[in-house]
Order: sequence, then C-alpha cells, then structure tokens
Amino acid sequence: MQTEDLVSIIIPAYNAEKTLGETIDSLIGQTFQNFQIVVIDDGSKDGTLALIKSYAEKYPEKIKWYTQENRGLSATRNRALDEVDLGNYVCFMDADDQAKPDYLQKLYEAIRSSDADIAVTGYEKYDVLTGEVFYRHNPKTWTVQFDNGKDYVFQYSVWAKLYRTDFLNSNHIRFGVGEVLEDGPFSIETNLLAKKVAIVDEYLYRYRANRISSSGKSKSSETSSSVMGMVRKKNSKARLPYNGILSVIRDVRKPDITQKDDQVMEYCVIKALAGYCTNMGKYMDKTTRKELCGYCDRTIREYFPKVRKNPYVRIGKLKKLPKTHRIAVKLFVCAYSVKMLYPFSLLVSKVL
Repeated sequence: MQTEDLVSIIIPAYNAEKTLGETIDSLIGQTFQNFQIVVIDDGSKDGTLALIKSYAEKYPEKIKWYTQENRGLSATRNRALDEVDLGNYVCFMDADDQAKPDYLQKLYEAIRSSDADIAVTGYEKYDVLTGEVFYRHNPKTWTVQFDNGKDYVFQYSVWAKLYRTDFLNSNHIRFGVGEVLEDGPFSIETNLLAKKVAIVDEYLYRYRANRISSSGKSKSSETSSSVMGMVRKKNSKARLPYNGILSVIRDVRKPDITQKDDQVMEYCVIKALAGYCTNMGKYMDKTTRKELCGYCDRTIREYFPKVRKNPYVRIGKLKKLPKTHRIAVKLFVCAYSVKMLYPFSLLVSKVL
C-alpha cells in the first residue's frame, strides 16, 4: 500500500454485526484503492468484534481494527484521530451505510484538484426493506456564498465528506464528547475554517433508513425522538451539543477575525440554535426545552448581542436556502429579542 495520499476511513461500530459487512464490502470494491479502513468496536454486545476480526484476516493490508469499552460515537472518532496513524486524508462512515464504487475516487480528485480542505458529495437515503431511494441531498443546492466571498455548504453530517488530516489537526477540531447531535458543531467549524470546500455534484453516499418502521414513524423521526430520549434520561450523560457550539464560537472568533467572517459565523451558529428549538422542539419535554431556551438566551446575550443587525437574518438575503429555514431564523431572533424563546419553541413544536 502506498503511503502518499492515503485515505483513512474511520468507522465506529457498536452492535453492528448485521450491517457492518455491507459497509466494508462497499469500501473494498472502491475504484480508488489507496485507502485503509480504521474500524473500532465500541464495546459491542453482539458479534460485531468477531465480524471485524474475520474481515481483518481476509484484508490485512486494508483494515486496522481496535476494540474498547463503550465510550460513544464522539469519543471513538476522537480516538481514531488522536491515536491512529492516519493517511493524508480522512473520512467518516456509519457502520450501517454504504459508499458507491467511485465515492473515494471522486472525493479525492475533487479535494486534490481544487487544493481544498474538504470535499463534499451528495447522499441518498434508501429504504432498507424495499431499496427505494426516497430522499437525496445535493450539496450544490445547499451551498451559499456569503459576502466574505466564501462558499458555505449547509450539510451537517460528517459523512459524505473527505477532510485533509492536517487541516483537522492544525485547527484542533474534534467531536464534543458526551453530547448528542455532535456532527452539527463539527461540520459548522470545519466549514467556517476551511480555506476552500470542493463539491462533487453527485450522490455517492448511501444512508440506510427505515422509511416507515413498525411503529409507523420514519427513521428520522424515530432518531430525533430517541436522541431527545437520551437527553431526558435522569442517569444519562448525553446532552445537546452546548459545549460543541461554544467551541465553534471560541475557535473561530480569533482576535484578527474580520467583521464579515464574524457575521457569517454568527449566522451559522444562530441557524443551528434555531434548528434545535424548532425541528428538535417537537420531541422535547418541558425541562429539556427550558434548558435549551435558557442556553440559547445566554449564548446570544454573551456572544451575539447585536444579532438583530446581522444582514443574513433578513428573510430575503440568503435566497438559496429554503424559505422555511430563513423564516425560522428570523422568528427565532425576534423571539429572543422579546424574551419569548420558550413560547416560540413550544408553539412551533405544536405546529410541526
């Protein structure tokens, strides 16, 4: 295996014996072959570790494997970033998804040819029972050019992307441990700090989903509900990504940051907070909602006291974003201004 321009694929695996094989198979068959798979068994209680060992025996030059007591998704990804000898480029995969055969090839060519820090491709969600693709996310459609001249891709997942390893390390970008929805802050920070983001206008990543489960809910609904369930458990250490958001603000807001760059950062963080209060709001109990709204109020008051003057908050400014998103951000800022975040979140949760 060549060492130059090696791509490392990090896969945390927890109780994934039924799906991990398909994930690894989709990588073994890639047209771009200069890669290594870094798979970490995160204290699985099923046959995941045995499956990993069998694949490692079959493909010893391709697979590095590790095992540990259960530490969670973020800590497992961070372990790979901190302790494993990685290649020049790194990407993340979930243990139940797949990559199309030219996934690595096209991401690699895009990041190299454009001298970018990140390359992003589209993804498709498919029904695990029928194979039907029922949703496609195109990063080109969700790319906005701000007034500072930089493109920003609103795609909060960390998969379907390729990162320069030294970009992540030099900026000390890691995942928030003990928090849920940790992909959001990580993606916001990487987008803001990247000198350039390359876009592959195709759907090369496949996200496994149960479109309609036995409970009658979509996987996205069940996932959101289960995330909030983790947060609500009294004995749970899981929290919404409060520390992750604060890290974005502190890491990006350097002493020499320009006003235009600061306004972009402010908007991206505010948009994420608005999303937590609206989209996730329908799954919250009273205690969690009060905690979130209090956090949003304190964060805006301390870091973004002049948010109402941010030009991107205007509904007519970022026309490439869905109008519902632009309206949600505007209403969120207005609710903050009149100290009505909790009623706003509660009302939206009843409407959605």
